[in-house]
Amino acid sequence: MSAEITGLRSAIAFAEGSASAAVAAAAQVELAIAGLQAGGTSGPAIAALQSAMEGHNATAGYYREAAATLSKQLQIAEAYEANAGAGTREFVTSE
Repeated sequence: MSAEITGLRSAIAFAEGSASAAVAAAAQVELAIAGLQAGGTSGPAIAALQSAMEGHNATAGYYREAAATLSKQLQIAEAYEANAGAGTREFVTSE
């Protein structure tokens, strides 16, 4: 996943990739918590890691929301691609 956004499709790919990365990070934190608890760790360290896991899951949701919103704009890109000689957005929508 690259953070270099050069257009709509790369923006969607970034948001989707970021959502996947956040989900993977949450899963890793969950494994870390399980390992710590198996070793007898409890208290503030576990609570902090649980908050981090929840944060990763929330972040994944925000990235999915961004990807979904951006994906709705694909129909605009597809319309432009299907009508290459239609003129600028300003011209097409001016009346």
